[in-house]
Amino acid sequence: MSLGTRLCHPLLGRQVPCPIPETVYCHELSVDSHPFLSDHKVGAKVILPGAAYLEACLAVGMELLGGSGGTVPLTLQDLSIEAPLELRSGSVQLQTLVRCVHGQENGAGLHYAVSFHRPLVAGQAGNWKRHATATFLPVAGHAFAEERSSWRSEEALDIEALKSRMEARREPMSTMYDALAERGIEFGPQFRSIVAAWTGLGEVLTMARLPAE
Repeated sequence: MSLGTRLCHPLLGRQVPCPIPETVYCHELSVDSHPFLSDHKVGAKVILPGAAYLEACLAVGMELLGGSGGTVPLTLQDLSIEAPLELRSGSVQLQTLVRCVHGQENGAGLHYAVSFHRPLVAGQAGNWKRHATATFLPVAGHAFAEERSSWRSEEALDIEALKSRMEARREPMSTMYDALAERGIEFGPQFRSIVAAWTGLGEVLTMARLPAE
């Protein structure tokens, strides 16, 4: 397929031609195309959740580095949400810009800077508002193998030991979501994944279950 016609990840849309040394994806985002987003509201407004930016960064890594072999391990160095992205009636044009950065201060190899933008005026692409930025880099194969092996070592996280020094939450998790709703943060069924929680001194452990659909 020619550039600009191939549909990528649902949060990226299509890659479009660009005269500058950046990779650009363009997508029309709406609650009609992504109905589950209507379950994430702040102040009665549907807001694009932070997890969507994380998923988009992973998708960019797969697009640029995964090739035909699938996924590639990535390290997300930072993610900054500068302004909430509200999804009103109709669709919002969202552009994701990816730039390859060389020679970071830490001396590492390639880094990828990602930014998310939308037009200030719907249908007019002259002025853009930046909503979030992120930086990620690929993890060398040997480094990833060492990190993965450490997960299975004696130093791996002992979940049962954590539970033993914490206190289990006795109230139903629905009360937590009700308390958040009173503060203007409304999570619908698609975002109510926490089913149990344990709290300790300066630490919290939760159990999450993804929705069936």
